[in-house]
Amino acid sequence: MNYRGKLLFPILNSQFSILNLHITLPSPVFFLFSLSFCLSAADYTLSDCLNKALESNPEIEQAKKHLEASGYQAKQAKTFFYPTTDMTASTGTVSESSSIRFESMPYSSPLTESSGPLVMQIGEKERSELSVRLSQKVYTGGMLQNKAKAASEKEQAAIYELELRRDQIRHEVIRAFYQLMKAMEMKKVALAGREQINRHLQDATNLLNQGMLMKNELLTIDMKKCDIDLMIIQSEHLIAKTKALLAERMGLSPQDELTIESSLSDKPPWPIPSVFLEKNRLRMEQLITKQMISASNAELNALKGSELPQVGLTLSAHHGWPGFISNDPQWSSWWQAQLQVSWNVFDMGRKRLAISEMSAEKEKLESSMQSLGNKIALDRLNTRLNYEECRKNTEIASKKVASAQENFRIVEDQFHSGTATNATFLDAQTDLTKAGMEQAVAMADLRIAWADFLMSLGEIKHFLKKIE
Repeated sequence: MNYRGKLLFPILNSQFSILNLHITLPSPVFFLFSLSFCLSAADYTLSDCLNKALESNPEIEQAKKHLEASGYQAKQAKTFFYPTTDMTASTGTVSESSSIRFESMPYSSPLTESSGPLVMQIGEKERSELSVRLSQKVYTGGMLQNKAKAASEKEQAAIYELELRRDQIRHEVIRAFYQLMKAMEMKKVALAGREQINRHLQDATNLLNQGMLMKNELLTIDMKKCDIDLMIIQSEHLIAKTKALLAERMGLSPQDELTIESSLSDKPPWPIPSVFLEKNRLRMEQLITKQMISASNAELNALKGSELPQVGLTLSAHHGWPGFISNDPQWSSWWQAQLQVSWNVFDMGRKRLAISEMSAEKEKLESSMQSLGNKIALDRLNTRLNYEECRKNTEIASKKVASAQENFRIVEDQFHSGTATNATFLDAQTDLTKAGMEQAVAMADLRIAWADFLMSLGEIKHFLKKIE
């Protein structure tokens, strides 16, 4: 019984059919990452996943709202350059003095037989007033200008934060996508291994019935079958976890059903294009920190400006009923113009402490800028070396698969001819399954490593673009 061509994966054959389409594959080819099932309309490609995530991920929406709020703050800061107008209406009773004594105007009364200085009783008086006031800052020591600049710098930082959030979501979606694909391919390897073990168990049972094999060797096969079943369970659990993670990053519910297109046609470039090796532009994190340093410097100058004299101009128009002449009340109008100068002389050092605090904050950001640059340089080095290592691992895994396939073919023939033991067959099958698992991991990790390298460069958006 020769089932060598049926035991392994469909892609081991040089020709096979999908949906009644006859496809001829080049030889040799990878037997893991093939389109071995019919794609439904609901299947997501990597491009579909990225588009859905950028559209629906709530963290991106939060970053957009933060940018919107920063824009309003920047506009609000600019309004302080313009005059403000206030309108006030009031009515009530005012008691300023109950009487006025005129010492220089003595009097005498024959009716009361009293004399002395003249005293006029006033009592309470009513007052109603309508006023319009216009106020304009004339000089603030640069406080308003620097506050507006700080708000503008923070708005630009929010723009960079939104783009950074998008890049992070892209990176997380790509990693989750290939982690899911890796789990799916590992399950395929395990299922194919179980099929091999089941077929071998049938052959071994026939040999046992013929007295050509001992019973204890069937137990060894059963143990191997249990190991394969455990691999299948583990791969299924990994598929469920990575599906939930990918769905969540796409802005979907982790419970939503999600299927992806299992295809690895998007091969990362090798060697690394020089356009990426030569790039050393600032990443979004650095641009954000740079903007925040500029904003802190503007806020620091604004605090220093608040220590200087503040000059303002106020113009007001009034119309009211003074009520001072009780026997002849009348409405009257008047206006006022005031040039106000204020200068805080003593506040227990409150402003100086605020300046010191902001100065320390600025120095902290400047220090973090340098530290961030070193971390990014280290990240770029590590991700590049990891990508190179994954490339070599992929090549080695492919060679191991080819060797394991040939070894399994030889041992299988020897077992059927009676020149190889059951243990030798199981070892060959184990080596083939292990090589398949390693290749599944290597092929997915290669693409994840390329995504990590592009993320370190701030170029993750170019992951799906063809690099010349």
